[in-house]
Amino acid sequence: MSWLVVLGSFIALYYMLKTYIRVESLQMDIKRLTERIGSLSSAVESMRENVRHICSSMGADIGGQRNFEVVTPNKAAELMAHAHILDVRSAHEFELSYLPGAVNIPAEVLQNQLESLPKARALLVYCQKGIRSEKACRMLAMQGFEQVHMLEGGLDAWEGELVRGKN
Repeated sequence: MSWLVVLGSFIALYYMLKTYIRVESLQMDIKRLTERIGSLSSAVESMRENVRHICSSMGADIGGQRNFEVVTPNKAAELMAHAHILDVRSAHEFELSYLPGAVNIPAEVLQNQLESLPKARALLVYCQKGIRSEKACRMLAMQGFEQVHMLEGGLDAWEGELVRGKN
């Protein structure tokens, strides 16, 4: 019977060593994976910073940060007293109605007309709904205009006076 106990002890010891070796191997694998994850995290963070830098140099909105101000119609009404008012809708839309004092430069040609805009003065930019004016504001900010304001909701949100043109 004693040889069975010794054999049983050897078998138990064998399985314990086999389990220990597996655990050690798993621990080494976990350590290697942790190191790789750490280096991947560093690489991802570096890439994220590069993307932020590239996007910000292009005037893009990163993580909700804008480089222009979106203003309510009430705030826009206050700005109109001293701002250069820029309508980026089409010439046809502008002919129908526009904000008093507005100058029309359609969004499609704005890039080519930047020299006609004052950099030292606040700009109030609008379109019909706010989509074209948002793109225009991003581009203006990217080109160095520092006081850029966008009318939130465009003319659709405006409740003040409009100059009516041809209908």
